[in-house]
Amino acid sequence: MNVIQVVAAFIGVCCYGFSTETPRRFIVYAGIGGGFAWMCYLFTLDLLQSVVFANFIGAFSVGIYSHMMARRMRTPVTVFLLGGILPLVPGRQIYQMVYYLIAQQNTLSANNLILTLNIAGAIALAIFLADTIFIMLKREQPIQDVKDL
Repeated sequence: MNVIQVVAAFIGVCCYGFSTETPRRFIVYAGIGGGFAWMCYLFTLDLLQSVVFANFIGAFSVGIYSHMMARRMRTPVTVFLLGGILPLVPGRQIYQMVYYLIAQQNTLSANNLILTLNIAGAIALAIFLADTIFIMLKREQPIQDVKDL
């Protein structure tokens, strides 16, 4: 696993936090989430050689991390989630898709479009799954009887 890439993801997310005016006390924790997501991505990519599944695992891990930190710090989940998924966004594939489209290489452009949509769908599904798990865990608290109200 490349430690330099994980540190670069951490620094990139911290810089994103500064530029979006994230409260200063949360910036380091958001950076840790971004580094953690990229670390999970790299580990899964080395293990399974699937870019889409690696993005899913990275986004799912940062989704769980964001919910845990939001509960611990008593702040909205998006403070940690938006920065955390930043390293996973398929910017290179979007660039290559447009580049090949302009160069009139339609097959390569279509391949990059499909890969981009697969990665974006995997990220969205992972965040949805992590959010659903925490909603279900929150609902497991005992329900009061109507007579007690």
